[in-house]
Amino acid sequence: MSVQPLLIDTAVFIKMERQPGLLADWISQQEDVATCDTVRAEFLVGVHAPSQAATREKARRFFTDIVSAMASLPIDKADFDEAGRLIGEAIRNGKAKPTLGDGLIAACALRNGRTVVTDNTLDFAAMGVPTLVP
Repeated sequence: MSVQPLLIDTAVFIKMERQPGLLADWISQQEDVATCDTVRAEFLVGVHAPSQAATREKARRFFTDIVSAMASLPIDKADFDEAGRLIGEAIRNGKAKPTLGDGLIAACALRNGRTVVTDNTLDFAAMGVPTLVP
């Protein structure tokens, strides 16, 4: 069981929605798991964007049952400044090209001392964020 505080990234939720049961047991065994408001917003794009009503409904149910049921860390005003710095330095150093969403998640994770659970290790590592692939 992990004792490190974890922050679940959008990519992990997407995998869980597409393959029910894939990571649910692993997450339930962790002591300190949260997500953040940026992840919630990113996932909601997938709730509202699909043209097929059944796809939107499946995503909405997953969001309600899993994503919104998890503790969510807020994004602070200072996280935007930190995200800009983290993204800019990652790009300048030629390590990666993180998105604004990734930068906000990284800033929130660093501010809260959390490891990001993701399979996007390149972008988060380039911003100095510890990662874990479940």
